[in-house]
Amino acid sequence: MEGPPLPAYRGFRATCDVHSGTGTGDPLMKRRPKVYVGMDVHKDTVTIAVLPEAAREPTLVMRMSHDPRGLRRMLGRLAREHEVRACYEASGAGYVLERKIRAWGHECEIVAPSLIPRRPGERRKHDRKDAEELARLYRAGELVTIRVPTEREERVRDLVRCRPIRERWQQVSKVLGGFRICMPIPCQFARGSTVLLFLLTTSCGDGGTEPAPPQNQAPTAVGSIAAVSLVVGGAAVTDVAGNFSDPDGDALAYEAVSSDTGVAVVAASGSEVTVTGVAVGQTTITVTAADPAGLSATQSYAATVMNRPPVATAVPEEQIQTVGDTVSGIDVSTWFTDPDGDSLAYAASSADTAVATAQVDGSLMNLVARSQGRTTVTVTATDPG
Repeated sequence: MEGPPLPAYRGFRATCDVHSGTGTGDPLMKRRPKVYVGMDVHKDTVTIAVLPEAAREPTLVMRMSHDPRGLRRMLGRLAREHEVRACYEASGAGYVLERKIRAWGHECEIVAPSLIPRRPGERRKHDRKDAEELARLYRAGELVTIRVPTEREERVRDLVRCRPIRERWQQVSKVLGGFRICMPIPCQFARGSTVLLFLLTTSCGDGGTEPAPPQNQAPTAVGSIAAVSLVVGGAAVTDVAGNFSDPDGDALAYEAVSSDTGVAVVAASGSEVTVTGVAVGQTTITVTAADPAGLSATQSYAATVMNRPPVATAVPEEQIQTVGDTVSGIDVSTWFTDPDGDSLAYAASSADTAVATAQVDGSLMNLVARSQGRTTVTVTATDPG
């Protein structure tokens, strides 16, 4: 269908080009390749790993000062030819960095640290490796991100936390002219914010004043986690929800590591920590409880993997011999098994050596009939533990 004619002006000619909806061959419709940026954020530094969507490994890994201007320039250079997608773990950096990156026109998400896929017993301590792993997992779609509240939602949350302020804050009361004044503990303001009043207060309800609500507080450990004992191949489950508390009432996420995965491995599901025995020995299980902002508390407990005894699996047949005869090479190893796969040592004894004697060499037993009668031969299998 033809549209209305375009107006023509003196000295200019108005034209209109109509294109099909496929966009094939149109450089304006061509999708820019994505580049994934994993960031390990600290107070003073940011380690960055850049992984293009078509590359196998990060093509750029660098550490820079935690300066928004430098970070903005670096992301801006990437955005000239790529669609930038950045991520970092929830931590003390909070939501400020995420909001800045989005304001610069790039995609940015915050990752839940406790839900990052890890191998059993893996410990992440290296900033460079952390940033590279974030970029790889982000590109693979294996990271769980958290919802970033709006600044208004944060203010509402602070207002709700203000309600039990009488129980949370120490106050010193002075009576001046019949009025009660509550003296607050000094407030801590976010770095870079503009403070118009040096004291923020809310009404006490009795003519006095009270301070603004506190900032997010870290979880705390409660009591101690009891040690567990288990066998090789067995599991011990501990619910650690009662061993941690959050002063702000935030929901906590849990993760656990084993100091020796050769003895036992560990996994956390919700607040339940499951230890599975691998080999006889002892290891230390460390549990970390983190709030949504990344603040955390830890507790450790011992896990002992115990040895299991050998098991008799067969009943030997009764032996009938003539006095003076010897029966050699009876393989007693077929009568026992060890649940842990340990090598067994064997011994034999006769209840009446005047009737018959028994001797074991390795796993082979020899019986010698001495005189007429009946006796019981006992074979014992012992493991190294």
